[in-house]
Amino acid sequence: MSYSKGAVADIVKDLIQGTPFWEVGKELISAMEPLVKVLRLVDGDGSTSGYIYEATDRARKAIKKLCEEDPVKYMVIWELFEFRAKYNLLHQVHAAAMYLNPCFMFDGKILYTNEDVRASFSYIYDNLIDTTERTKFSQELLLYNGKHPNIFTNISIDQMNACHPTNGGSVLILRKISIRLLSHPCASSACERNWSAFDATQTKKRNRLTPQMLEDLVYIRVNSLMLKNSVKFELQDREPISLENLAEWDTEFVDGNLDEAIDEGFVAIAQSDMNASWMDRMCSGIGTSLRMNYRRQ
Repeated sequence: MSYSKGAVADIVKDLIQGTPFWEVGKELISAMEPLVKVLRLVDGDGSTSGYIYEATDRARKAIKKLCEEDPVKYMVIWELFEFRAKYNLLHQVHAAAMYLNPCFMFDGKILYTNEDVRASFSYIYDNLIDTTERTKFSQELLLYNGKHPNIFTNISIDQMNACHPTNGGSVLILRKISIRLLSHPCASSACERNWSAFDATQTKKRNRLTPQMLEDLVYIRVNSLMLKNSVKFELQDREPISLENLAEWDTEFVDGNLDEAIDEGFVAIAQSDMNASWMDRMCSGIGTSLRMNYRRQ
């Protein structure tokens, strides 16, 4: 390559062959690992809205721990994370979705007294509940808060760690809201499929379609794909989600296989901007994905 003979190539060579570069790379992995776990959770079509609040909170605690060890180095990451989590990553309904996930609520991992949970249910009460159903919803929520045995039967308790979260049939309005919240994905994959469907439908040879005809063709194409994959998605959503196993590769980096990871992964890091703006763009990408999904819903 002609670039290998230039002055920039010498600078890059000195950079990646120097010890500080790899030390910084290792620190970067430690700082980015919590965010990668969140990305692995939301990347896909699975129903993950009931887990995103807890995953984000775990990432927040991990980054906060780094800040306590070296505030000067990691405070920028902490500030960017807090900004993105507040304005881009989390929506108000995510706290309620986590509370309606019995895997977290029944064991006391999240309480109704949590400020975000209460604010989230206020938002749901005002925006998602019909005025004729609000009194009944409040009564059913009290039963859920009290872990009423009609909701948490023996079989439902056994199923909590064996399948995707469900709620009892005795609280019809609360069950409807729970299904509506817990069945949502957190990624923008569906939006991107729509764009691809539009590109495939309106080509250079077929560019005089009316807007209505174009909408109908995209509708048929996207829903045909959904129907084709419906069984796979249904089976996928029956599987439980373990936040502890979101990033199985993390031990490969930390436990001594860093040299192998360097050969495969650090080339991408070397080609990226390793400062706050790069972190900012990554956090922005997570938030954009979630915002687009909620706009679609």
